Amino acid sequence: MLMNPVLLRNQKYLPIAIALILLFFLTRAWALTAFPMFIDEGQHVFHGQEIAASGPLANAVEGRQLTYWTYLVFQPGDHTSLFAIRAATILVVTVGFSALLASGRMLAGTLGMVFAGVVYTLSTYHFFYDRLALADTLAGSTMLVAVYFSLRLRKRFRPRDAVFMGISLFVMVMFKLTTLAFFGIPVAAVLFIRNRHVSWRQRITWAGTALVVGGGLFGGYVLLAFWRGYNPFGLLVTHNTAETSDLVARWLANVGDFANWVSGYLSVPVFVLLVLACVILLFRRDFFLLAIVFGPLAVQLINPRQTPRYWVGAVAILLLILSVVIAQLWPRLHRLVRWGSVGAVGLYALVIGLPFLLTTYSHPADLPLPRHDHREYIQSDGSGFGVRDISDIVREENPAQVIVLAANCWAFQYMSSDLPIVCPPINPDGSEIESLTQLLSESRQAGIYVIAENSPYVPEEIPGEIIAAVERPGDLTTLTLYDLSP
Repeated sequence: MLMNPVLLRNQKYLPIAIALILLFFLTRAWALTAFPMFIDEGQHVFHGQEIAASGPLANAVEGRQLTYWTYLVFQPGDHTSLFAIRAATILVVTVGFSALLASGRMLAGTLGMVFAGVVYTLSTYHFFYDRLALADTLAGSTMLVAVYFSLRLRKRFRPRDAVFMGISLFVMVMFKLTTLAFFGIPVAAVLFIRNRHVSWRQRITWAGTALVVGGGLFGGYVLLAFWRGYNPFGLLVTHNTAETSDLVARWLANVGDFANWVSGYLSVPVFVLLVLACVILLFRRDFFLLAIVFGPLAVQLINPRQTPRYWVGAVAILLLILSVVIAQLWPRLHRLVRWGSVGAVGLYALVIGLPFLLTTYSHPADLPLPRHDHREYIQSDGSGFGVRDISDIVREENPAQVIVLAANCWAFQYMSSDLPIVCPPINPDGSEIESLTQLLSESRQAGIYVIAENSPYVPEEIPGEIIAAVERPGDLTTLTLYDLSP
């Protein structure tokens, strides 16, 4: 039986797409646990276990319930948890990456798909966050799926696309509530996606279907949470401020941070290319991708609390914009310009991309992260660096109990679960210092060890003999091992 030549021609992109997905997956999955557990990752495992013990709505106030449910399914709560939750994250990210490829192809053909795949794979910003089990990573990947279903409106009006769009939005905000600002993607699709064969009545029906499905599912969850005594907006309200007197100054400062941090990962030349690509779309009056990036970002950047991981999905869409613009300009470029562009990508891969990947795999403490992220993920008390080193030392003592006085005690629980780890309550306001001091005093016996962090919410005086100390990179925090034998 002869195959339809049109169908055969349309499927020629599949081997290329599969190759891009496999390459992407390998770069993300290799040496997955080399970077030690960050405090938020440990929190996700711990809250997942609390949900298993207390019920599905436990910790709903955090605004990332589906993240906890997902990691609960994939993690056993022991030393394999780090690999398990990161592997689960990469599975979700790979779905988002596949949606990105499909979006690139819809907008600029096979060339757009290839550019989108290569640019995203080489993105050191996404490479770093794709390999961490964070709610922002999961939500950003689901956002790309929502963008894909929106772009299908370019081809035809199909209500089931709107249904899947609504489901994607619901999953996105359930992974991380702060992505609510992106719930307007269907509205932007109706207003800005070009398709003269789709009437305004069909467009409004499509957007209404997406919003009713997504909003209905999320609204049902919110009502259920409130009915059971949980406020799913609790943390969102806590981290936002009602103060508006310095709103403009704060917003401009956050815009500056956005530019500095993203260019710190991708390089200044790539950031400039992102800006130029957006300008080109603006002059072409092609507003959809611009609207779904800058509209929500403008809202998010009002928040006084900012960190680069909040923008994973938005920056992925910016990379899609860059890829599509390059692919659309490609046929018009002189052959020398094309070869020069290919050479520039190769040079970027060799000078920036590949060294970043190899350092992550073998020496993650040396990663050239922007200053903010280097401090947060490598130097600070939320870091997991030093945990393996000091755990190896205490393991040689054959302890009966190890009391850990550190902010990221979860890293000890889930990276060194063979040790008898105890994590007493610690509060950043120092309110637990007195009870911790009493605990240490009552624990003076052979076989009891303490690992203490030099933090202001840990007792300054630890009884017992100092066995060893491990400094985290940057010398910001130190983990010290004490023997509490009398």
